[in-house]
This record gives sequence, C-alpha cells and structure tokens, in this order.
Amino acid sequence: MGLNEITKRILCSISPKLATRIMYFYKFRKPLNLRNAQNFNEKMQYLKLYAYYENPVITQCADKFRVRGCLRDKGVAFV
Repeated sequence: MGLNEITKRILCSISPKLATRIMYFYKFRKPLNLRNAQNFNEKMQYLKLYAYYENPVITQCADKFRVRGCLRDKGVAFV
C-alpha cells in the first residue's frame, strides 16, 4: 500500500465529503459542484455522499446474494 492509498484512507475516515472533493478535483481538474450537479459524475458523487451513505437498504441491494435472500423472503419466485 503506497502513500497515496494511506492518505486517501485517512482523509476518507476524517471527512468523506472533503476527500471526495479533493479526488474529484485531482481527476477532472475542476471543482465538484454538489449544490447544482450538472453532469453524471457530479450526480453520482452527490448520491454517494447524501443518498447512499450508510443506508442499510442500499448496502443490502449492492450484494447480489443478499438481494436474492431478501426477495426469497418476500415470496418472489426465481426462474
């Protein structure tokens, strides 16, 4: 694990929003606009930080095996 990876992990644990803004600027060379997200990347970052962050339903749906178990419990039949 290089210095950049260690720095990213520390920064993300301190402030995910700040880390996202820094990484976005580093990659795209323009500031991240979360108040008025216009392009796809800005909208994805907004969802990551505000809609999906530590949401248990999103976490469960991201795992295909847990989704299948949840659907099976709800009575949905698989082909």
